[in-house]
Amino acid sequence: MIIAQVHAYTPWNFANGNSSSYNRYEIDNMFSQLNQYFVNKNIPVIIGEFGVKFTNENRNNAATWANYYVSSANKYNIKCYLWDDGKSFKLIDREKLVVDDTAFLTNLMSPFSSNP
Repeated sequence: MIIAQVHAYTPWNFANGNSSSYNRYEIDNMFSQLNQYFVNKNIPVIIGEFGVKFTNENRNNAATWANYYVSSANKYNIKCYLWDDGKSFKLIDREKLVVDDTAFLTNLMSPFSSNP
């Protein structure tokens, strides 16, 4: 069996912290293409890395971005692995063992709350 695995920081300008907003079209387009080229051909897809660099520019929209991103992946049964490098792409404070942004985590996980 073949499984496609991609790294997808989409849209890049938002994910890397250079923009305070994101365009849903870029996310929709990416997942539509993954669906067309892989999922529709019975090739499972994993987003092996995705995430957002938390900055003053994008902090307010990061939680809604995470929800939309994971919800979009979920439509195509694509699984996502959040990148946490312990630095700028950080969700968990590794010294205190706590989540730095609970709103982000809640929004990230909410698409799965209705799934067993």
